[in-house]
Amino acid sequence: RPAGSGAGPASLPAPGAGPGFSAAATALFEAVRATPNVELTRLHYRADGSLAATVMMDSPATLAALQGRLEQSGLIVEPGERRNAGGRPTADLTVRAA
Repeated sequence: RPAGSGAGPASLPAPGAGPGFSAAATALFEAVRATPNVELTRLHYRADGSLAATVMMDSPATLAALQGRLEQSGLIVEPGERRNAGGRPTADLTVRAA
């Protein structure tokens, strides 16, 4: 049924299935997997198409390596708050398609 035809909920896009989610999430997962001593602890897809992620790592250099991998994959990375959680450095990142 075409969108806007009064067809009801079946014609609406799935929540969280906006453009760019798959590509950005795949690149984030690959960058985390390829960066030693990084753990993804939270991931949230935002209505604007960005991903809000929280990562734990062993050092600021490890975070820089993760950010570099994400940028090399064509994503824009906005660093957020850094803190310690359970004795490990933790950082919030916002990731979006370029």
